Amino acid sequence: MLSDQGKDDIKQVEGILIESYRKRNGHYSPWNEMGGSKSGQQVVMENNYNIVRSFCTPNEYYRNPIIARSTIRELSKNPMYAGFENYLHAVRMNILIHGMEYPDALKFTNDFDKFGWYEKIEEAGYNLKKLIV
Repeated sequence: MLSDQGKDDIKQVEGILIESYRKRNGHYSPWNEMGGSKSGQQVVMENNYNIVRSFCTPNEYYRNPIIARSTIRELSKNPMYAGFENYLHAVRMNILIHGMEYPDALKFTNDFDKFGWYEKIEEAGYNLKKLIV
């Protein structure tokens, strides 16, 4: 079950993503007709658009380390991949919530990682895996 904090975080991130698109392009995206949460709209930072751009260009995965490499279906069948994406989720959230650039968010997340997830990601070649939808 999702906690109230988890629900609030999801709403805020949605607001950040929708508003960052609107600020960059002057209108809402074709898949959104209205803004997200006010709390998300109020904390948008310029580099938040990098995540929106990554969602819109999945074929450029090799240039963008924040793009997911596996579908939900794949993650449900592969606990190692699920661990990788859980780790990468923390990196993505640091980018969105704290306005960090990817290298800073990766370093910050690594500083608190006791399990060596990023090293495991590189050893497995997961960072080179192409997302197939």
